[in-house]
Amino acid sequence: MSFIDQGLTSQGIVNQGSMTWQKVYNYPMTSSGLTDTPLYQTMTETWAAMTVPAAMTQYNVHENDSPRRIEITRPDGVRT
Repeated sequence: MSFIDQGLTSQGIVNQGSMTWQKVYNYPMTSSGLTDTPLYQTMTETWAAMTVPAAMTQYNVHENDSPRRIEITRPDGVRT
């Protein structure tokens, strides 16, 4: 990331830097039928200079359980 100063009468320019870590969530892209906050089932992480496949964490929400239960499966297969 970089900042270019434009003086006291301008807010300047901020340029993006290079990606070092990225998280991508699979939120639904449509709003049809949504009655609550959108839920996602996966989160995929990538890092700069990765030489292995992306790390994916899975989320399984049991909304109708009482109390509500969320099962998380980490990239290494461990469930919580």
